[in-house]
Amino acid sequence: SFVLSVTATGTEPLAYQWFKEGTAIEGATASVYEVTTAQTGDSGSYTVRVSNEAGQVVSRETLVTVKKVDPPTPIDELELIYREIRKVGNTYYFVFDVKGSNAYFIDGSKDGINWVPVEYETLTDGGVIFPMTEDFILYRARAENVVPPVAEPPTITQQCDGDRYRTACLSMVQRWYRARRGDSFYL
Repeated sequence: SFVLSVTATGTEPLAYQWFKEGTAIEGATASVYEVTTAQTGDSGSYTVRVSNEAGQVVSRETLVTVKKVDPPTPIDELELIYREIRKVGNTYYFVFDVKGSNAYFIDGSKDGINWVPVEYETLTDGGVIFPMTEDFILYRARAENVVPPVAEPPTITQQCDGDRYRTACLSMVQRWYRARRGDSFYL
């Protein structure tokens, strides 16, 4: 999603109209314009017109780009599939297959709440092997390629147009969120 906002001064009441590529956006008549489920088609140049009985002013264009990114492998879509127990010397080992990703970590837990990484080796056939221990009764695979937290959003603090009697300043903040849309994620 993204949010565009404008701060304007002048004799009240002030009227607002947001535009994309020079065309008025239906219903976008407040000082804030927000797109909560941004798609690539929402990319483009945006402006806002602020008007009152004394006149009007239009902000400079601001470019919004919405990019499609490949979705991460959600943790709950990985499957740890028990294959066998192997004995090597006096040590017993679990052997599992991991389905859903080829980049993952293995965790173990006693209570299903507190998870600890498990040291494992990858077998030539793609399976994983790790020693049996009394420390854990549950095991899970979690994706290594989960999208990291989104960094702080870019901010343009002010963009001013007008003269000393009529001033409108565009204050734009773009907030980027991940939103699942079918098999794709959009920022």
